[in-house]
Amino acid sequence: MPKTQPVSQSIQISSNFTLFFKIAFPIFWVVFFGAFTLAALTTEMHTAFPISKPTFQLLAILFFISGFLLIYFTLWQLKRVEFFPESFYVTNYFKHYRYGYDMIESISYTNLIIFRIMVIKLTQKGHFGRKIPLIISRKRHQLFREIFPKMSASIGLK
Repeated sequence: MPKTQPVSQSIQISSNFTLFFKIAFPIFWVVFFGAFTLAALTTEMHTAFPISKPTFQLLAILFFISGFLLIYFTLWQLKRVEFFPESFYVTNYFKHYRYGYDMIESISYTNLIIFRIMVIKLTQKGHFGRKIPLIISRKRHQLFREIFPKMSASIGLK
């Protein structure tokens, strides 16, 4: 028998891991590898490797910039999403916006090894753009589908 929840409450569809991947991990990565890059530029660290100092410094800078860009275009784009009976809220942990379900054009899923990514594509550009990526919580996703089966089907939740 499915669990019931009062319909006035929200159901957070996104995983609690979103906070870690959106804020904690990127900050740690930037601080750690930023310090490494700074050390590579200011110390004689290159002597531990069989390459010249300018090559080592260039590789350290390229590694830092490419890692930063990868994090920026993937992890920092993740959002936290809560579904309510009449609308849904999207937040980047600093700003919160409400959207109607009629704004959803499509919903797509990507299965990663451990996580499942959902991308909500809006009919028009919202405050966070047209695509809202999130790591879904499988249990809460299933709970929403059980409590609101008609709405889940109409917006394309699988």
